[in-house]
Amino acid sequence: KLRDIEPPEGIGSFTVIGGEHEVNLSWENSGDVDYVYTTIVKRTDRFPGSPTDGSVLYIGTGTGYVDATVTDSTSYYYAGFSWDGTNYSTATLGSTSVMDKTPPAGVGSFTAIGKMGKVELSWSNPGDIDFGKVEIFRSTIDFPATRTGYFMVYRGTGTTDTDTQVTNGITYYYTAFTYDRVGNIGTASHATATPGIDTPPSAPGTVTEGYFDIDVTIGTWTIFWGAATDEESGINGYELQQRINDGEWKTIRDVAGNVIGVPSFWGSVGNVYYHRVRAMNGNGMWGSYTVSDGIRVVNSAEFVQAGSLKWITMDRSGININVSGGTETGVIAVSHKAVGNLPFSLLGKAYQVAVINETNEEIQPQGSITLTLFYPDPDDGNEEADTGYRIYWLDQNGWKIVPGKQSIEPASNQITVTLSHLSVYAVGIPVEGIMVYPNPFNPGRYADHTMVIFKGWNGYAKIRIYKLNGELIEEMDGQDMREWVPSADIASGVYIYVIDVQGGQKSSGKLAIIR
Repeated sequence: KLRDIEPPEGIGSFTVIGGEHEVNLSWENSGDVDYVYTTIVKRTDRFPGSPTDGSVLYIGTGTGYVDATVTDSTSYYYAGFSWDGTNYSTATLGSTSVMDKTPPAGVGSFTAIGKMGKVELSWSNPGDIDFGKVEIFRSTIDFPATRTGYFMVYRGTGTTDTDTQVTNGITYYYTAFTYDRVGNIGTASHATATPGIDTPPSAPGTVTEGYFDIDVTIGTWTIFWGAATDEESGINGYELQQRINDGEWKTIRDVAGNVIGVPSFWGSVGNVYYHRVRAMNGNGMWGSYTVSDGIRVVNSAEFVQAGSLKWITMDRSGININVSGGTETGVIAVSHKAVGNLPFSLLGKAYQVAVINETNEEIQPQGSITLTLFYPDPDDGNEEADTGYRIYWLDQNGWKIVPGKQSIEPASNQITVTLSHLSVYAVGIPVEGIMVYPNPFNPGRYADHTMVIFKGWNGYAKIRIYKLNGELIEEMDGQDMREWVPSADIASGVYIYVIDVQGGQKSSGKLAIIR
């Protein structure tokens, strides 16, 4: 048996080209008849001396390979070997270096703010994984386009710097260059500023009216805020403004000096008062406002902890609240509420009941709340009529009867319900409904159509009749009811009637007249 001791021909035309983050290798395989495959090996310190002397990248019969397992700025040494099944050829060698040619991104949000005797610079660094540093240069003529011939303000990896080697009144042009770790330069970013220009003071610190922002006494309260700052000219004073509910902001006090509290005078119960403060510096420049979360003026309030059992009582002619265990921590607040457009006859007052958290936001209870409302009896002695009274609540769509059992005690003039949702509540007498008849009004056909009758309410009402285009044609008063004889000059057509009952009840509809 003969043994093959002749090694195959080595690979030919072996080229090794270093790219960006990769090395491209190509070759020609041996032309020997007993050629089997090619092996490619690499090292980083020297050329491989054998097919096992290094990292084996490739074994096969192809003629090219892309080595992506490389690091930028590193030299690599490759060797290729042919194999005939018994022997390896001698090594064919090639080497290259991998170079990073991609520049990093430029800095972001590059700003320059001129102040007295200085320029404050700020920026954000790029997120490139190979980010190396930032260099900032300046000029008094134009933005530096290169890194040579200009004053270097900053070099490093931070995001802020203060240039104090400036002269007030001169405009400075700044250019920021970014670099990666191999020296590639990113896109230049520019900013300009003129020192010596006064800047507004900072906004004041937190504005507050008190813990939980609940006030049960109409009168004076002290507003507090954190002091503002101004490096150039100091703080000359503050402006305090107030807004009631969703109304307009109005100035209520100018405060001289760096004072942190002044009295504010409340208005009526049931309103939420908001405050905002801004500072003026020594050169007369105003800063930004800081706004409070508001203070709510109520008739009565009680701090409630989770799991507690508390009563809040205004008076025997008003409202009682029993807070059961599990109610969310906060303040139970009660205030009178002005209401209108009621679908019932109001007895007494309407009350807004709310749980208020630390930031003066209304939250809903986690446990049940027992609400008792007291009402003035319009016909004291007729206790049977009291059984028809109900507690109503107000939501975004209007007034509704509180669902569930309503316990009525005519002898003490009170109604009790259990709630799981807080709103505005009132005791009322359900209205059967306002009637308008005959409708249509047709005196030419029916002999008994001599007048139109409006009825179905208790007390005084104002009645208005409009054309469809909004023109008022009749206005009249009525106590419990009203009779109306349309004049002969009122033509056939469809009209709109609006009935406003004293106490808030309102009704409207269409009335047809046929001549």
